[in-house]
Amino acid sequence: MRGICEPFDVEIELDLKKVENWLKHFNLYPYIQARASGHLCYDEIREVIDMVQPQMVIPIHTEHPDIFKNIHNDVVIVEKNQQLLL
Repeated sequence: MRGICEPFDVEIELDLKKVENWLKHFNLYPYIQARASGHLCYDEIREVIDMVQPQMVIPIHTEHPDIFKNIHNDVVIVEKNQQLLL
């Protein structure tokens, strides 16, 4: 099974074939490719917050920190160059 990112040129397609050949050689085929970008979508963020149940949420590395107010009651938005003491 291929992952979310499909090959988009011939060179990448050949690299994928090499990887699949090695996986078959070591009896690791078929395989499941998982997304590992480090970024979560809205539903995944909500799921993590529901599971962890933090006292507060401090959105970092996001263009839309206000969206977190829809997920949690205590959201602290830190402005650029602002210091937050915990």
